[in-house]
Amino acid sequence: MVNEMKAIDNSADRTRKWRESLRERRIPESDDVDTAAAQALAIYLASVEKTGTAEGIQVSEAIRAVVERVLVKQGYDDEASAQRASARLYYLQMLARYPTAPASQRKRWERGPLPDDFMNMIDDDEPQMNDDWSYEEQDDDV
Repeated sequence: MVNEMKAIDNSADRTRKWRESLRERRIPESDDVDTAAAQALAIYLASVEKTGTAEGIQVSEAIRAVVERVLVKQGYDDEASAQRASARLYYLQMLARYPTAPASQRKRWERGPLPDDFMNMIDDDEPQMNDDWSYEEQDDDV
């Protein structure tokens, strides 16, 4: 039992040193590359969806469907997979667009995009958020 604990400690120590070495040499780990690839895909999807072209929408829907099918094949629920994939792609799109966003906003993005009718639910007296995360008060005369 003691030898097993030493082996675990040695393994953890080697991993820690290896990771430190990568950081010092500025070499990304595999999960960093995975995250960058996922973020690039999310940005691509946002750009093709923004164009509104039929081809862009088809590509976006096809990629999203593949992501969902992969999750379902791994044993996850259909609906939960679709919701989680959509929310995660939205989060990655927003994170790429606003990398310095506060943690509270990032947490909100994790739930996915707001419903289409969300703006109808907001009181008109609410301040409007600018792209630079500052807020602009609305005129009462409007």
